[in-house]
Amino acid sequence: MSGVDDSTFARLVEQESEAVAMPPPDPLLRRAFFECRDQLPEKPAAALSARLEASGEADEALAANLGMRANTFLQNFTRARKLLADCLQKKGISFGAAP
Repeated sequence: MSGVDDSTFARLVEQESEAVAMPPPDPLLRRAFFECRDQLPEKPAAALSARLEASGEADEALAANLGMRANTFLQNFTRARKLLADCLQKKGISFGAAP
């Protein structure tokens, strides 16, 4: 073997195994999500997009970036989630409770 110690090799094998175990994204689910997202009202859509694109930013910062108070941001985000779930359910897609 070429200069790779056992612990490095084991870590690389583990990372590869985890990558292989991940199923590919479902193109139909992805399309349904984007169709439903595009139907959201402006402010809930903005809150959802901000949260999805956030890289660990606090809700207060996301709200400020959108010109909203934190509570208003959270209400819009909650509304976006409900509208998105309702739309997906109408398309025959439902999600069970997380374990």
